[in-house]
Amino acid sequence: GAVAFIDGKPATRAEGAAIVQQREIGRLAVDGNQFDMVQLLLPNVDSFAIDACLPAAIRSGNAPIVELLLRYGASAAQTPDGQDAFRQACAVHGQSHMVSLILRAEGRPPASLASAAMCDAARAGCLDTVLHLSRSTADGNHNHAEALKAAISLGRRDMALAIVMGNRPPQRPGLDEAFQILYDHPSLNPTMKVEVAELLLCAGADGVVLAQALEKSCESQFLDMATLLASHGASVEYNDATTLKTAIARGEMDLVRSLLHDG
Repeated sequence: GAVAFIDGKPATRAEGAAIVQQREIGRLAVDGNQFDMVQLLLPNVDSFAIDACLPAAIRSGNAPIVELLLRYGASAAQTPDGQDAFRQACAVHGQSHMVSLILRAEGRPPASLASAAMCDAARAGCLDTVLHLSRSTADGNHNHAEALKAAISLGRRDMALAIVMGNRPPQRPGLDEAFQILYDHPSLNPTMKVEVAELLLCAGADGVVLAQALEKSCESQFLDMATLLASHGASVEYNDATTLKTAIARGEMDLVRSLLHDG
């Protein structure tokens, strides 16, 4: 087990036994969701025990005890179990308030943990938790914009917006890859596709993926998407200007004007 310390010095055997007993009693109180008992014990429990108690409180969803432990200096980042419990909480609906408490505490998770947790929250569809994480230190570009891609795969414009508007928004090429996922999505209705496409374009999606989407949109008569892409600078010269040639051959003058003027 870990060596117990008192005022920076190794504890005697008797002192060590007392500390171990305090830690065990603290864990039992947390496991039993006994707020008053935890409050009574905390002033006499060392920081290691406080950190060790936090994962159980997080997993039980007991926000008052979590808040109390955080007030006494508990950190979800100090132990692997605490990090795991935090990520699990981020993927559970209804735990956003507790997540926000942890993110505001002095011992808040590091950016790398918050970023991975935002991916977990996005995959689980937990909008409020995604909002809290995106407004803290979570990096929207983590793992090639994984959280954004997860939100788009679920057809969640609200989560995508929260991630794009976060403190550390996703960047290219993750944005371009997210646009491709959106365009190829098999079940999103056209109106939603256009709305989310505009969000990604405003966030900075660019490059050949837009030119390819423009060409496909013209071929399939998805004119709202084609016009949007042209207005955001998608290249009409891609693939020997096939898009423009096809629009001219079909006599689609409004689209031709849009391609020539906006593109």
